[in-house]
Amino acid sequence: MGRRKIKFSFPRLNDCKGDMSKDWYVEYSYRDERTGILERFRKYDGFKALSSEKERREYARAIIDRISEQLSSGWNPVEPDRPVYDDKLTYNIHARVYGSRTESDKNLLYYINLYLSEKTPFLRYKTLQDYTSKLRLFYQWLYKNKMKDIHAFEVTNDMVASYVIYMATELKREGRTIKDSKQRINGFFNWLVKKKIILQNPIFDLPEARQHKDHSAQPMTQKEASFLLNYIKEQDPQTYLFCAMIFYCAIRPGTELRLLKIKDINLFSQTIRIRVENGKTGEGIINIPPALVKILEDMNIMANDREFYVFGKEGKPGTECWGKNHFRCEFNKHRDAIGYPKEYKLYSWKCTGAVLFAMSGAPIPAIRDHCRHKSTAYTDIYLSKKIGKQNDYVKHNFPEL
Repeated sequence: MGRRKIKFSFPRLNDCKGDMSKDWYVEYSYRDERTGILERFRKYDGFKALSSEKERREYARAIIDRISEQLSSGWNPVEPDRPVYDDKLTYNIHARVYGSRTESDKNLLYYINLYLSEKTPFLRYKTLQDYTSKLRLFYQWLYKNKMKDIHAFEVTNDMVASYVIYMATELKREGRTIKDSKQRINGFFNWLVKKKIILQNPIFDLPEARQHKDHSAQPMTQKEASFLLNYIKEQDPQTYLFCAMIFYCAIRPGTELRLLKIKDINLFSQTIRIRVENGKTGEGIINIPPALVKILEDMNIMANDREFYVFGKEGKPGTECWGKNHFRCEFNKHRDAIGYPKEYKLYSWKCTGAVLFAMSGAPIPAIRDHCRHKSTAYTDIYLSKKIGKQNDYVKHNFPEL
């Protein structure tokens, strides 16, 4: 029997032996199923702009993590526009080979793939990745513990509880991550009950994990935000505009802002349209504050082709947009240059804007609509996590001794 061919190789950095004058790149391979040839891919973009070895290695790590996750989720770089999700859990470190289980072997892995296939048309790509990674990690734990052929009805509450303990003690996952994992696994088993594959969901009375650290982006003070934004303006006008739009319009940087086109901005009505395919919560219309209107007018953004991305790869509007990690890396570079703490992240512009808007006296419904939250209750929780419960009576009327 011949040796089975690998499906792909994970990305790695070629740092040209540390020579900063040469073109660094990340390289990976993927086998084209149509030809059987293992195609090589190299990503050079973004390295030349980084002046230090540390920055380049951090940038490379972000690229490697992203591409590794995509490959593990079944992404096909040979045909990048065609999402591939069949048997995605088998595309991992333990099984990067052709071939998969037959449909007659209707064990847990079979139903996980069937569940994800049914979910695919209804989920955003990033959400589907989360479903996939959470269920893959659970299956990998079963695989590691010699339960790779387990059937759905054989999964017990004790098994899942052991997995939760494993995440907390060995993987050192935070409480929020463990809670999310339990929700994804619970959703899968609820689906099995609904399909009458099993009689009872084994997810109940699971151990609770503590959240040891808050890794979320923290808001800056108004003075800090103003200083940093003006510093970035002098260094990198495109990143300045990107950060300003997050701050003033609460636009999420991942797909909403990065994929924004000139045609989505209307300076006459002073609004920005988030297209349904890019929005986290679907299509949305955002009001543009006067300060951002002036920035857009001063930069003459609207003089560009309407089909151009606002944030093109040449530092100006163009036909190609930057990858999803570009502006995060740029922001981190400027943040570190002036010595700001690392809890200030690219997303901090959004929560900083929301917090300052709230502190200016804006009512909760106005903040809810501007941030495009689903409810005022969510907005209240969001603000409370960032600045606590604000009590004007304590601030202005508390008695003095």
